[in-house]
Amino acid sequence: PPTPPPLNCRRQRQMCIRDRFKDGFIDAGTLFVDPTATIKELNIVIEGGTVVEDQDLTPAVADALRASSDAAALTPTRTFQDIKETADIQSGGNNLTVVEVNKIELKDGKILTLSGGSEDNFVINIADNLKLENDSKIKLAGDLQASNVLFNFKKKDASVEIKKGSSASGVFLAPGTDAVFKIEDPGTTVVGALIAAGREISIKKDAQVISP
Repeated sequence: PPTPPPLNCRRQRQMCIRDRFKDGFIDAGTLFVDPTATIKELNIVIEGGTVVEDQDLTPAVADALRASSDAAALTPTRTFQDIKETADIQSGGNNLTVVEVNKIELKDGKILTLSGGSEDNFVINIADNLKLENDSKIKLAGDLQASNVLFNFKKKDASVEIKKGSSASGVFLAPGTDAVFKIEDPGTTVVGALIAAGREISIKKDAQVISP
């Protein structure tokens, strides 16, 4: 593998960022890097996207915490314990569907489908973790837009793992200080956004995060 450039290479910021990540893919989105962040890996591919390095994200973190708190305070219209099997959740018909669930854990091709129109919004408040593996999916049906679907992780040390060819659409918000995102393996795709103030965001092994 190539030798990583020194961390003080500031004049060619996009090249430095590209050379300091590993095996990931960002398409047509924006990668923001706080000056306090530790970058450990190499070779991310950035196509049609933007890199903003040394960005003070303190105001953004405050906004994320506030958005998470506001979402968690919404009254649920649907409640689940765990979602481990194929399921279809329809819009409640009033443009806002609020789902309260303990955890989402799908594997071996199981699918969670969220169905709604272009003006519908979903808020999925998750008390524990989310894990998709082995070609499982969270997909949107009808005209529901990824930007109108929020997965809000309430746990301080929430784990969001999407692996082994799985895919998901939506905005994934995990502002806990010990939260971890792991988006990994060929064929794994997230259409939407990852918002974290926690310990780790790992995008590797040819996984993709694509702006909707």
